[in-house]
Amino acid sequence: MARIDSLPGSDFPEPTGLVRCKICPETGLLATPFCPNAADEVFIRGTEPTDSCDLHDFEGGIDYQDDFEKIDESIIEKY
Repeated sequence: MARIDSLPGSDFPEPTGLVRCKICPETGLLATPFCPNAADEVFIRGTEPTDSCDLHDFEGGIDYQDDFEKIDESIIEKY
């Protein structure tokens, strides 16, 4: 390993046909300004997500509205 440590670093040309997108790691969708942990990801052109994150859709939190609606429906069905 000592030998490799003494070698200069080198960049390699990025292959063509790739695109970079900011992705929400929790949903795998395009990040919105409200996604707290957005990360840059590389995709082969045409395979990148096209929908935006629908989990983090307001500042400071997660939208649980759909979950509450499902819970409400299940409670109503029980009684």
